Formats: sequence, structure tokens, C-alpha cells
Amino acid sequence: MSEVSPSEAPSVRRPARPGDWAVVARSTKVAAAWNELANGAAGEMQRVYDQLAKEPDRDDGDRQHPLEGTAGRGSFEGVDYVRWQIDVTSVAASGTSSTGHR
Repeated sequence: MSEVSPSEAPSVRRPARPGDWAVVARSTKVAAAWNELANGAAGEMQRVYDQLAKEPDRDDGDRQHPLEGTAGRGSFEGVDYVRWQIDVTSVAASGTSSTGHR
């Protein structure tokens, strides 16, 4: 097996635990934005990822809440769900966040 430079190395997914939700992006634009945030705030984004996988629908009334209007509803593989918004910049202080679907 040959080594590649870090910039060329393929990324790997964080493994899901039994019962965790799968964290997915709606589009390549969303995935790119996620990765950009992760590059600048890795610790906070790890906490966001873990929260999304464990409790994607926890409304804390401050940093994590459902989106309003048509943006707040979605469907995946025929199952309807609520879309959530997370304030990532507040995650460092609280250690919480949410969104996603199984």
C-alpha cells in the first residue's frame, strides 16, 4: 500500500453506534459548508455530529430548534420528518446541537 499526501487522502466516515441516526447532507453544497465549518471548528463540529446522531430532535429553546415553514419539513425514503437548525458557534459553550434522520 502506498502512502498519499494528507491533501489527497480519502476521508472516512465516523462509524455509527447501534440506534444512532445517520447524519447526511441534503446536497453537495451543504456537505461543502459542513466540511468548511469542520475545518475551522473541529471540536464543536464533532459535538454537533454526535448530537445529531443521538438526539436530532431535542429543542433546547436557544441553540437548537426546528426550522419554520416549508424548510422545516422533509421526507427521506418515504418517511416525513422535521428539519432542525443548530447554532454551531454556541456549541462550544454548551456542548449540544441537533438535526438529522435515521
